[in-house]
Amino acid sequence: AGAGPSPAGDEPEDARAVADALVDAEAFATLRRAADDAAVRVRDELARAEERASEVAAELRAVEQETADVKAELASLADRRSNLPRTHLEVRDRLCAGVGLAPADVPFVGELLAVRPEHADWEGVAERVLRGFALSLLVPAAHYEAVAAWVDREHLGLRLVYHRVPERVAAVRTAPREDGVPLLADLLDVRRLDDAPALTAWVEAELERRADHACAPDLDAFRRLPRAVTRAGQVKHSPDHHEKNDTRAVDDRRGFVLGWSTQAKIDALLEQAAEVTARRDALARRRDEAAAARSALQSRSAALGRLDVYRDWDELDRGAESARIAELAEEKRRLEQASDELGRIADLLADNARRQAELEAERDRVVATLGADRHALDEARTARERARAVLDGAGETLDEETSAALAAEFDRELGAVGGADGPTRAADLDAVENAVRSRLTAEAEQAQRERADLGTRIAGQMASFRSAYPVETAELDADVRSADGYREIHDRLVRDDLPRFEADFKAYLNTNAIRDIAGFAAELAKQADVIRDRIDTINDSLRAIDYNPGRYIRLEMSRTPNLEVREFQQDLRACTDGDGILAEDDRALAEGDGSVGDGALAYSEDRFLRVKALVERFRGREGMTDLDEAWRRRVTDVRNWFVLSASERSRADDSEHEHYSDSGGKSGGQKEKLAYTVLAASLAYQFKLDWGAVRSTAFRFVVIDEAFGRGSDESTRFALELFRRLGLQLLIVTPLQKIHVIEPYISAVGFVDNPTGRSSRLRTLSIAAYREGRPAGDAAPSAADPVPEPAGR
Repeated sequence: AGAGPSPAGDEPEDARAVADALVDAEAFATLRRAADDAAVRVRDELARAEERASEVAAELRAVEQETADVKAELASLADRRSNLPRTHLEVRDRLCAGVGLAPADVPFVGELLAVRPEHADWEGVAERVLRGFALSLLVPAAHYEAVAAWVDREHLGLRLVYHRVPERVAAVRTAPREDGVPLLADLLDVRRLDDAPALTAWVEAELERRADHACAPDLDAFRRLPRAVTRAGQVKHSPDHHEKNDTRAVDDRRGFVLGWSTQAKIDALLEQAAEVTARRDALARRRDEAAAARSALQSRSAALGRLDVYRDWDELDRGAESARIAELAEEKRRLEQASDELGRIADLLADNARRQAELEAERDRVVATLGADRHALDEARTARERARAVLDGAGETLDEETSAALAAEFDRELGAVGGADGPTRAADLDAVENAVRSRLTAEAEQAQRERADLGTRIAGQMASFRSAYPVETAELDADVRSADGYREIHDRLVRDDLPRFEADFKAYLNTNAIRDIAGFAAELAKQADVIRDRIDTINDSLRAIDYNPGRYIRLEMSRTPNLEVREFQQDLRACTDGDGILAEDDRALAEGDGSVGDGALAYSEDRFLRVKALVERFRGREGMTDLDEAWRRRVTDVRNWFVLSASERSRADDSEHEHYSDSGGKSGGQKEKLAYTVLAASLAYQFKLDWGAVRSTAFRFVVIDEAFGRGSDESTRFALELFRRLGLQLLIVTPLQKIHVIEPYISAVGFVDNPTGRSSRLRTLSIAAYREGRPAGDAAPSAADPVPEPAGR
């Protein structure tokens, strides 16, 4: 009896045992006290079981978080070669994105250091000595200003140390070495950076200062040396300052940060993952056991609660009742024998007995229900106290207005899931709580998605604004966190009343910007007219020369099929008169003096955008400067606006005999004559020859080398006649070939020879003197017949 009632599963046997023990009021009182004591113990055990379950749940959450961290670190190591913590690398990625650098521009020291494989037994102590230094960021002096500003502006979420590295690193005196005892710095490899040698030099210099600990082979050497380390991880910083940090094992690679190979760290993390998984499984089993124990105690507490309804022995004294019943039964029997009236009374008594049995059954049912309700009431009171504690704690951190708003929101959610009046039974609270939590979670997730989408759209608008106004937004990022900067720009625009200047801007656009474009287009049209005039002048000269008997050559111009040029001409016209294309004769935009009517320059937003696009391309768009420069040279060179061809025409009726767009399919002689014609036209264009002038002061010197003499006599004579009509001053170099063809077109001769093989001689004479000194019938001088001296020499 002292142990109290058993759990619910043994209730029939316990009930019989209790019934056998209930023989008198004293036994009832003893059992009543035992039941009360058992109820107190069960409540205490249930509280301890709840506490154990909470502890196990907390441990399980911690292990699950550790599992997630290990998985995240393994996933991160799979994509990189650095042993640095993932959190440090993420901060560097944010830094690089914020200032426009690559991670290689700002390395961590740990990415440049590694313990040599032959000294692997010293790797743990090297990690202990250099861990803080390895987690430091190296910032070249050229990037220092931008990095310092970004770090000061951002919340990093961790401790970050960075060093400004100068462009030139002074030489550092090497630390002394004891014979046979290397320094920690001697065991390290330093990665060479070809693009940043200053970083490597700076790290090497720092190692001479930070890693000048001698690697003591034993404790005697460790005690003797001023700065030393042992393989076990003990560090001697000075003769008096010693340290051994065993928060992690010296060979625990999970926390290593040096080196550029991650395999060893991955292996260590895999072992940790297996160990954490085993701990998680064990905790899950403990959680299930705690839940089972708590359930058993709750059942036992409910059973004890049902016993609580019997507080008085008289309610259960069956012996007295049995004796009284027997006595009454005997008296009944005597009375039945004495009178018929008693028969009727007997029937009434039988009915009363049945009624009594029914009422007793109803009483038992009510008593059982009352016990269960009392137990449920106790649980509800406990839950109410816990909820009140949570509410009291939350109220301390919220102001009155926020609390009222949250209460209104809670009532709204409660009405949405629990009906107009909310839950009416304590048993419904859990279901309502879960429903409210689900609704709030869904709404929070939806709000988070909408916030992310809005942030993306805002960032896109910011990027477009920065692209359109790079100067004004040079210090801003396309990030929601820079919203204050964009608000300042907006406030400044409103404060400066920028819309008030729109009319002035339109007037400026009408009177200046578009008019300048129109003037530019008129100047290009004027250059096109100059080209036409020159071609007309050249054609006048070519008409006087027989290309073939009875025929002459005329140069013809046509518009270029080049799409870039034609689109440029259309853009010019669209910027000034809105018609979209240039006139067929290419006199775009200007008439007579090049002026443009005011009606054609009326302001429109579309025209402004066209002018803006054209000016930006002239200036060179970001990322396309070279392409735009080549385009600008191509479309503004008016010579590219035309395609030239040659037309061979009859002198009799000016009909076309043949058209030459190139020399393909022509004979050698035809190609030569066509080439000379094109050459003559080019020279005439370049020298800007003044056709028809009796005497010109222009210097039109042309040198023709010996290749000129390789063609036919006819084509050579055609070319010389063409050059003569152009009025060119010719210097013809020929190895005594075609002298008879060239002679009629020259006025002086220069003869060069080298009779001794050591020095050359140049003799000059007029063509008349040359003819007088030439033997009769000779076509040209020879080496045996030197050119005679000029007359009078």
